[in-house]
Amino acid sequence: MLTLERPRAASTVEKFRSPKPPRTRLRRVLVGILVALVTLASALGVPALMGAFPSVYTPPLPDGAAFAVGGRVITTAEYDKRLKTIQALYGAQAPTDPAGADRFRRDAAKAMAVADVMENAEADRNIVIPDTKVRQQLTDMISAQYGPGPDGYQKFTAGLAQAGSSEPEVLDELRQQYASAELIKQVTDPVQVQDSELPAEFPKYAARLGSPEQRKLSNIVVPTQDQANDILNQVRGGAPFADLARSQSLDGATKAAGGDLGDPITADKLQTSYAQAAFAAPKGQPFGPVQTSQGWNVGLVTDVIPGKPADFAQSQLQLKQAVLNDRKIAAWSSWLQSTLRSAGIRYADPYRPADPDGAPAGLGGTPGQ
Repeated sequence: MLTLERPRAASTVEKFRSPKPPRTRLRRVLVGILVALVTLASALGVPALMGAFPSVYTPPLPDGAAFAVGGRVITTAEYDKRLKTIQALYGAQAPTDPAGADRFRRDAAKAMAVADVMENAEADRNIVIPDTKVRQQLTDMISAQYGPGPDGYQKFTAGLAQAGSSEPEVLDELRQQYASAELIKQVTDPVQVQDSELPAEFPKYAARLGSPEQRKLSNIVVPTQDQANDILNQVRGGAPFADLARSQSLDGATKAAGGDLGDPITADKLQTSYAQAAFAAPKGQPFGPVQTSQGWNVGLVTDVIPGKPADFAQSQLQLKQAVLNDRKIAAWSSWLQSTLRSAGIRYADPYRPADPDGAPAGLGGTPGQ
């Protein structure tokens, strides 16, 4: 499944039925679909969807096989073809280093296998997506990425040809996305939350429903720790932070503003080490040096906006939705775990994931992520 990455901000911010023809799909967006379905927009991950399954004897795969789901064998040639569609549609590219490329190949095989298991379940439930809906989605995607009309369509088809994929394969991938969303909906629709359950659930969700503390920060980025220590000593000695930022910071996006990072920010939007320092310092005090991917940072807390705890009476609607979301995720996890356990997924050695029973990995400034 996918794990989500926080967006990059200003320059200091670091930011997936047997006898039918094979389909090209990698349900790389399974968790994305699930999150959209249950409107859990703030989720940064989901529980593992596969548990530790008991070891059983399985027959060896034939030569030329990448993996198998039940009695259906996916050859390495089919794997490669499906991967080209994934890369064309999602921009998923294998890393260039050998270790990264190996991990990518194994993760892609796992996600394809889970996608096949889900497609079998969709067929069992007679889930059919109208061609008109799929075609409209593709048209919208082409317009957004390449521009509307014939020119955009020509750019799209040219890009597919270059990637070694085709329009029918992309349409099939989109159809499978819709089918996955409908499958998840069918599995999780029976989940309910009664109002009488909310008081007991509130303590578990109070922190999530409240408003976290925010801080307004200024920052100076320099290449070395020694320079950062020198700046910190100057600030502690009374030198104006803004003047030092304008003269010494490497951050072109903020130095003209005296290092001001802009709107108040919460700790979860910052790199852990930077957040720990920034949210421990008192208002008006500098902190650091802290090393991030941009360099060595010296920060200044210019304002503190205290967090507000959640109030049960005022947050019952949000509480009910949060509990419902989590229960839907748990219901889906349980269903998928049981389904995968009986699916008979087998991998050839070069395609076997490091954690075959775990969830598929994603194929994919503020001093922050």
